[in-house]
Amino acid sequence: MTEKDLPQGFFPDAGTVPTAYVMSPHIKRRYRIGGQILEWSGPIRAVVSPVYVNVEHQFLGSCPSLTETESLAA
Repeated sequence: MTEKDLPQGFFPDAGTVPTAYVMSPHIKRRYRIGGQILEWSGPIRAVVSPVYVNVEHQFLGSCPSLTETESLAA
């Protein structure tokens, strides 16, 4: 299915989203293991909304892209 197959107005325009629901992106570089909050200096991963705005996912922020080492330590 492409954008032209969808009814007009199917995706909301960013200007029509009520102000109460507009979020500033949250960029996170910390994670928790064993009750300690640690700073992550590695790569981060984008977090997007499943709801499309202006025909694209809305960027919500980012979180650490942890590795197997951190997973096993948790």
